[in-house]
Amino acid sequence: MFSCLHTEMATEREDRRRGGVWVVPVEEPLESVDVDHAVRVTSEALYSGRLAQDRSGAWVMLAFRNIDEAGEFVGEITDPIPVTWDGARLRLSDVPEAWLPG
Repeated sequence: MFSCLHTEMATEREDRRRGGVWVVPVEEPLESVDVDHAVRVTSEALYSGRLAQDRSGAWVMLAFRNIDEAGEFVGEITDPIPVTWDGARLRLSDVPEAWLPG
């Protein structure tokens, strides 16, 4: 899991105008990672997402709120966001539409 805002993306990326929190499959820890397989799971509204388990053992994501709907900097940490794995990608539950990738 990593974050990259559109202003930091390589110019050759097709999706350069779309930053956010990304996940990429890794077969073996500490092996090379092919970021071409990364999938964006949030819009730029969130940044620096991290997965954690809550007290019940459920997986959640915590992230910084980067910008609001008006594009203004927020700078606060989200409440825990429930996540699920559907077999192909990480999905966020119960979040504002603006936090999801477009």
